[in-house]
Amino acid sequence: TVEYVTRQSIDEFGLNYEVQQMVLGAFLLDIGSAEGGSEDHWWTYDLNGGYGTIGIAEQVVEPGDEISWFFEASEY
Repeated sequence: TVEYVTRQSIDEFGLNYEVQQMVLGAFLLDIGSAEGGSEDHWWTYDLNGGYGTIGIAEQVVEPGDEISWFFEASEY
């Protein structure tokens, strides 16, 4: 899943992060000093160039898939 791959990648770099369970599933809140909610910025992901439309714990990935994370101003 996107959550599993993301956790593995962040752990590899030794960064602190927080994943929170929300009503719609797991939500990546913080990575390092980039804290979700700071100046209305939140973490969002793209999968293979398209905006992630389901929760990170539900989104299955296959070898060769590309996951990109963005810390963007948006409404939560």
